[in-house]
Amino acid sequence: MKAVLAASREGLDDLRPLKSYEIPEVPWALLSGVVLVLVVVAGLWLRKLRRRPAVANPVVWTQSMPGTSRTLRGRLEALQHAPRQTQAQVLQVCEQLGDIVRDLARQRHGVPGRRLTTSELLERLENQSVPGDEQRAYRILLETCDRVKFSGERISADVVASRLTLASRLLDGLDRPEEFA
Repeated sequence: MKAVLAASREGLDDLRPLKSYEIPEVPWALLSGVVLVLVVVAGLWLRKLRRRPAVANPVVWTQSMPGTSRTLRGRLEALQHAPRQTQAQVLQVCEQLGDIVRDLARQRHGVPGRRLTTSELLERLENQSVPGDEQRAYRILLETCDRVKFSGERISADVVASRLTLASRLLDGLDRPEEFA
């Protein structure tokens, strides 16, 4: 034990010099490229995990019916021939009808209908001095579609048919002064 203490006081010189371990130089561009690829792959993988599960798309009537076009009139005519027996079909018709009415507001009055809530859209139409009958038609159509879409209200096929007729009249410019349904 005394020998160890004496040796530690004197200082020991290692006879073998330490070998330095040299890391081969990797170009930084290659290393950063590999890291970037790993980050992108991880991001895509995480995005795939967060996506909603795939659901079979409902039949889009404007594409499935021959002779229809992508114009508002063509889309509305396709909806008039769409099935409305089940509540799910009524919901699809109301969703598409709401989109048609909002697109009409954008085309006719320059109001970005799909970006606004129903109350904001109706307020902008009122501020633009849209005629009263036209405002009432927009209100009836949009509120009916909202009630079906958001509160799950069940409406009959007859009500849907009357709303489609009203939408057709709105598209024509409400040139026939009939009472609204």
